Amino acid sequence: MSFLLLTSGVAAGAAQAADDGHAAKTASAPVVAIEAEPVWIRERTIPEATKARVANAQSGIAFLLLDEQHRTRADGHDDWFRTATKVTDRSGLESAGQLALSFDPAFETAGIAFIHLIRDGKIIDLTQDTKFRIVEREDSLKDGIVTGTLKAIANLRDVRVGDVADYATTVHTRTALWPGHAFYHLSQRFSDPLATRALRFVWPAGTTPGSRR
Repeated sequence: MSFLLLTSGVAAGAAQAADDGHAAKTASAPVVAIEAEPVWIRERTIPEATKARVANAQSGIAFLLLDEQHRTRADGHDDWFRTATKVTDRSGLESAGQLALSFDPAFETAGIAFIHLIRDGKIIDLTQDTKFRIVEREDSLKDGIVTGTLKAIANLRDVRVGDVADYATTVHTRTALWPGHAFYHLSQRFSDPLATRALRFVWPAGTTPGSRR
């Protein structure tokens, strides 16, 4: 299922200027910045890791929450992703402890809102201590396509069986290719057990979103 969201118009020249300035600022040294949690985000509660919810966990992790929230702007869009997974046995320590997000520094920036380990009901804040490394991600290189996409990767320290790894990231996109428009493709297919999947869209007043299956 895919969604087409239409925003209020923006002058192409102004959008291009903003896009060029953003590219010049980010192309030299792309980083994942620590950001305050956006005010437009709606808070979600992590579902309890009941026996029923973790009984069919695969590869040592149980997905408790996948939260996507997307805000359309006149000059682009902001995409919020939050993931909370519980480590059910030792085989899940590596995957639960690795964070990754992709972005194109030519017109996108990436931010982290928080990185938490929840252990015995207490939150261990790893936001400031977690360091990301940036690598090139060229999945279509074998087809002769170079996209410029980068991948930010981080590994959490001291993840233990029983912990819940909870983190949230935002990718900010500014582009003049489709001024006044935003496109999202969403899939409801998920192979692993999942307690809660949340989707939310925010768009300017007066905008009429459309969808196609």
